[in-house]
Amino acid sequence: MTHSACRRLATLSGIDVIAVDYRRAPEHPAPAAIEDVRAVLAWLNNRPESIQPIGLAGDSAGALIAYLATYGSEVEIDQLLLINPNVDLTLSSPSVEAKGTGWGLNARDLEWFVSQWAPTAAMCEGQALSPLQNPPSAAPMTTVITSEHDPLRDEGLALARHLRGAERLTAHHHLDGMVHGVINLDTISPQHGGWATSS
Repeated sequence: MTHSACRRLATLSGIDVIAVDYRRAPEHPAPAAIEDVRAVLAWLNNRPESIQPIGLAGDSAGALIAYLATYGSEVEIDQLLLINPNVDLTLSSPSVEAKGTGWGLNARDLEWFVSQWAPTAAMCEGQALSPLQNPPSAAPMTTVITSEHDPLRDEGLALARHLRGAERLTAHHHLDGMVHGVINLDTISPQHGGWATSS
């Protein structure tokens, strides 16, 4: 999430927000970013004035990193907020093709981004980087936000179904008419922040 999105989240929610400047690909492919988030969680948890409860939030690839950081973490995460999450690195969902041109996030760019972070097919297809292949019962309670015109829409919808079956879904908000990156469009779109439909 951008710094402006983090500030807005802090202002609107009244909670403390810490933005993690994790290592990025291609210099630092997976799982470097996941390890960095876990390290910050451990630091928070070990402070004398420990911040509780602890939640994680992320947008797009950041949502995937937030989700994966909960696996193998010794710190209890109370809540996840995942905005337009990229949770299928094979990019095989129909919306990648249907919404991959003309809606802000280009499918070819998306493929390049994924290839830098997970440079082999084995990484993209493997369980370690796929929330949809991990038991949802192990996930924290999670809120998922998806957008109608997002190439990653179907992945987010699949994750919401995955979590709902294990009763780990706090809420799913689907934003009609919105695109990927909607969290950063608060000065452009009057619909920003308004849930069109919920399920």
